[in-house]
Amino acid sequence: VDHSSYEGREDLPLLPDVDAMLRQGQANALAFEVKAGDTLCFDARIVHGSLGNPEASQEHRRVALRFGGDDAVYCNRGGETAIPTPEIDAVHGLRHGDALNCKAFPQVWP
Repeated sequence: VDHSSYEGREDLPLLPDVDAMLRQGQANALAFEVKAGDTLCFDARIVHGSLGNPEASQEHRRVALRFGGDDAVYCNRGGETAIPTPEIDAVHGLRHGDALNCKAFPQVWP
């Protein structure tokens, strides 16, 4: 992580210095000991991260799933995103404000 801002997203507020807040007792952090097969579920709007792969010789694979409610809509904010998905952006055909209801964003629960 290079701590640079996302291109085209100058409208986002800067994050506070979380490390300083932790040192000063102004915030709490949670850490979980995870191993292969474990699952973490959290709201993606939470400041979150990982220390990375401690074993450079061993490959680690991860999957991230995002779920939305039945009222979720596509929001094209432009600019760089945290997880670029050009292959999905090229096929979903959604316009800003459209319901998330297509092959790229399937319904998984009735």
